[in-house]
Amino acid sequence: MFPGGIGGTYDEKRGEVPNYLEWARHLLKFFDGRFERHRIWSFYTNNVISQRETSSGGEFFLRNFLGSNPPTLNELKERIKKGDTTFISKIQHFSSKMRGSPAFWRQQRHHLTTWMNYHAQQKHGPPTLFLTFSCAENHWSDLADILAERTRAHNPVMSKNL
Repeated sequence: MFPGGIGGTYDEKRGEVPNYLEWARHLLKFFDGRFERHRIWSFYTNNVISQRETSSGGEFFLRNFLGSNPPTLNELKERIKKGDTTFISKIQHFSSKMRGSPAFWRQQRHHLTTWMNYHAQQKHGPPTLFLTFSCAENHWSDLADILAERTRAHNPVMSKNL
């Protein structure tokens, strides 16, 4: 995909990719179409983007919450033993920026509850229709079949074993 390592997430001339989403969009439009046609490149790219978002959120947490003299793991364990769990709620708050995390969904539920309470107070009445759409990715057999097919197509050893 990246002959000589040029064009990947890091190369000697350019350094680290500054914006992974733009990088992925650029590669999808690449002149020879190799990235668009590749069966698992989109999964790889999604994973890279997710990892970068997660790690950047963690750095933000460390800089702003722990400061210049962060507690050690043993000190954090001692705090928990003494009943001080305040830092745990702060971790959840900061992780709410990570889409799909439990804290993210708690925040979304809070937004929905606030919206409903506001409209009830304004005497707009309760919602009459509420829809939520989800492919329930852990239980969607079509998605599992697509992933299995794409994985077998690029791994001959795996194709023989399945």
